[in-house]
Amino acid sequence: MSGDADGAAADRESGDAEAVSNADGDAGAAADVDTNDETPTEGTTEPVAGDTGSRPSEGARTRPSASAVAAAGLLATIPVALVALPVAGLLRLAGTTPAGSGIAPAAVLTGIVVGIGGSYAVGPVLVRRSIRNLPDDAGFEAIEDRIVERSTARNLDPPEIRFVDVDAATIAVVDSLSETTIVVPTRIEELDDDAQAAVIEHALTRLETRNAALVTAVLAPALLVEAWTLLGLELARRREEPEEDDRLPQMLGAGDREEREVPWVVFAAAGVLLLVAVVPLWLVFAVGDRLLVGGGRRRADTLVANDSGAGKPGRGGGTGTAGGTGALADALTFARDARGARDWPPTLDRLSLLGMADPVTQRVRGTSRLELRVRLARLRVRENRDGSE
Repeated sequence: MSGDADGAAADRESGDAEAVSNADGDAGAAADVDTNDETPTEGTTEPVAGDTGSRPSEGARTRPSASAVAAAGLLATIPVALVALPVAGLLRLAGTTPAGSGIAPAAVLTGIVVGIGGSYAVGPVLVRRSIRNLPDDAGFEAIEDRIVERSTARNLDPPEIRFVDVDAATIAVVDSLSETTIVVPTRIEELDDDAQAAVIEHALTRLETRNAALVTAVLAPALLVEAWTLLGLELARRREEPEEDDRLPQMLGAGDREEREVPWVVFAAAGVLLLVAVVPLWLVFAVGDRLLVGGGRRRADTLVANDSGAGKPGRGGGTGTAGGTGALADALTFARDARGARDWPPTLDRLSLLGMADPVTQRVRGTSRLELRVRLARLRVRENRDGSE
């Protein structure tokens, strides 16, 4: 625009009236384009309470938030410790150290290379195996078209879409170096169009902000600590009379608990030893898991709500109004009613809109019972505020 204005001024000085007219027309057209590209300010400056809600620029993958990187780094210390401690013990027993270094630096370096590298490699393998074991569904063309359309609008490579015939009312996004997959259960079809759109936007937002990539990368150590803790609790649990729903946590299998022929004291002692050993890892796991997984979901909630309140069509639920925020809240409520669905694999739980784990597993993860209520409350407050503006 400044170049057009300078040209117009030069033409006025030369007295060329026609050039002046053309320059003014170009400047007016440019001004119109700039005006049309501006994002409406109403409803965009105030994020959902408790979150910054900064929206990554549309068009490409963005850097993850500092809290997400810190949480992923915290979880990455688990495989480092699990590899470094045995390596240090072996080096000490062998009485040898690598040239130019001590036992501790050599063990830590080995833990970083083997532990983190192994975690990064194993996580996607576990996820792909779980997806393959899920029953296929014919899929829904409208949902597939919407995912492809919205991915293209964000300048993201359209992900592979896998429709599965399960009862869980959630949607998972897996992001690894080799492939990106969105897993869509059958029950998503039961949502209305706006709620479906909101769920898809939530998944694509976690993909765009690289939250799904970070969760996938540190999935293996999180699953290891979770299974370790659940096994310790299961062994330490004393049962004299069977409960109404006496089933194993999903991570340990879907079968009923069997009667123990060995005295319960033996199992209890083994369980206590496992729990004592896992406590340091569990503390790191619980904090990192809540920051990375729970924080990533809340940030995606905020970004979808902000886009909805800003009137961006298709982002917050297909309407470009406060209704999109309500649609996401409705989808979360619908998913909540299906929590505990045992046909949703634990490996996909952290990559989903909402965890489907049973109550015991939720407690092991350190997940607060109020987490979902807080998410819903924030969305409802935002919906009411946007609706009154």
